[in-house]
Amino acid sequence: MNPVLFSLLGDVTGKTILDAGCGQGYLCRLLARKGAKVTGIEPAESWFNYALQKEHTEPLGIMYQQEDLSTWSPR
Repeated sequence: MNPVLFSLLGDVTGKTILDAGCGQGYLCRLLARKGAKVTGIEPAESWFNYALQKEHTEPLGIMYQQEDLSTWSPR
């Protein structure tokens, strides 16, 4: 992960972050390891399933949703 991005974000501990279009969950997992509460939204079934499987094998408390981002609204 680019250290410049983390310097711009600052301390994410305890912050709630939405990763819209999270793909396979790479950024979600990095942010969760730094203490953020992360929700990842991904429309592509294969990428969503990969991210979900990673969460099952190494739980970090990430909430994943498979949604169309053009019609998604917070629950």
